[in-house]
Amino acid sequence: MGKKKTKKVKTIVLKSKTDRVIEVIRVIKKLRNLGLDDKFEGIKEFNKITREYIDDGESRQGKIKIIGTKRILEYILPKRKNTEITINLKYSSDV
Repeated sequence: MGKKKTKKVKTIVLKSKTDRVIEVIRVIKKLRNLGLDDKFEGIKEFNKITREYIDDGESRQGKIKIIGTKRILEYILPKRKNTEITINLKYSSDV
């Protein structure tokens, strides 16, 4: 008779509110360094989404058109502690 294998239960560690605030501030600073601030409608919408993310901690992802820059902002806001916020500015001639 062989040994029985037992499965290890992994605990999921979620981000705290302070972790979410620190990451969001870092991302917004990078966008501002690129010249993308609240004067663009898409950035206003992204800031609203990040405020909701900070408050409730639920993961979000999506795409936002930044009109006037020919860019689409793709974002992933995770709730697990070991994954960071991902932002991608993609070129699109349609915007």
